[in-house]
Amino acid sequence: MQAKMERVEAEREAEQRRMAEILQYMQSLGAATSVVPPPSLFAPPPPPPPPPHYSTPVSINVLVCMFMLTVKPSGV
Repeated sequence: MQAKMERVEAEREAEQRRMAEILQYMQSLGAATSVVPPPSLFAPPPPPPPPPHYSTPVSINVLVCMFMLTVKPSGV
C-alpha cells in the first residue's frame, strides 16, 4: 500500500513538472513572437460538477397510497 502511494505521488510530481515545462515553453514562444496568450489559457480548470443525486421520480409515499387505495381488504 505504501509503495502504491509513493508511486502515485511520484507520478503526480512528474506530471506537475511536465506541466510547468509546457507552460514555460508556451510563455517563451509567446515572448519570442510578441503574442500575448489569452488569460483563459492559464486559468485554473473549473471545479468538477457536483455528483448527481439519484432519487425516484415519484414519491414512494404516493405509490404506497395508490396501492392501498386499489387493494380491497379481504375478510372484512
